[in-house]
Amino acid sequence: MIDSIKGKFLDVNDSYCRMLGYPRERLLTMGMLDIEAMETPEELEAHIARTRALGYERFETRHRRQDGSMVPLDVSCHYLDVRGGVFICFARDITERKRGAELLETRVAERTRELHDLTAELEFVTASIVDDLQAPLRAIMASVSEMLQWHRTRMTREVAQLVGVVEDAARTIQEHYSAIEDFAR
Repeated sequence: MIDSIKGKFLDVNDSYCRMLGYPRERLLTMGMLDIEAMETPEELEAHIARTRALGYERFETRHRRQDGSMVPLDVSCHYLDVRGGVFICFARDITERKRGAELLETRVAERTRELHDLTAELEFVTASIVDDLQAPLRAIMASVSEMLQWHRTRMTREVAQLVGVVEDAARTIQEHYSAIEDFAR
């Protein structure tokens, strides 16, 4: 329980004492400004006023332990308009949740880097394949074109159709390679 005007502790439970490493008697001589690690005095004052006006607020913060370390907390605070106004607050240590979130964030960043590297490698391989296959494709296209120019009058209709099929297939392959080349860039 916290005095809503002075921000002093009126009562604390054993769990909160253990969490911060202070004996109850010491905490009861302290106030929110003594343990709040995230908010400036002005921010804390505004936060208290906002919670008083709303009647309830839930938020994350950090409190300073007796040994100087910080503990991340999920806090639910209720304002009661009794004895000049008091706050009943429930604080839960969220250290493990924060560690889990940091671990997840690290793993996502690692996976993102791996995917970026794999994508770059795939683009390189794709570009190499396109380059490697373009030369034989150009040779096929040139040969078919030359065959059609020089031998069109001497070809049977069936042979001319087969050469046309090869030419169409080569043109289709070239269009697909152009699309792959555009993707690889």
